[in-house]
Amino acid sequence: MKLTAQRQALRDAIIAAARDPESEWEVANGNTIRYTEVRDTPQAMRTWPDAYGYTPYDRPTYERHVFLSWSVDKPMLGVSHAPWTGRRDQFVTLKRAFEILDDPTSAF
Repeated sequence: MKLTAQRQALRDAIIAAARDPESEWEVANGNTIRYTEVRDTPQAMRTWPDAYGYTPYDRPTYERHVFLSWSVDKPMLGVSHAPWTGRRDQFVTLKRAFEILDDPTSAF
């Protein structure tokens, strides 16, 4: 299936961002790029009580991620706010995908 002009532009922009050494994005795999932000671990997570069945996250920092993938159908956005919350994926519009590509923090 041939890509529309807008989808081709998104694909080209994702590839360019992944190849640009100055870019905040990096290749995650195949057609997916990843933005990573390192943050200080909240004190509450470092001392989370084991009584609830959780293990405290005892590292001083953690990473949160934004993933952006392109496909013939729709762009896919993946967001992982913290290691203890997991990742959530959703389809986004082409307009929103370009916004996230320009400002990955807007996905948080």
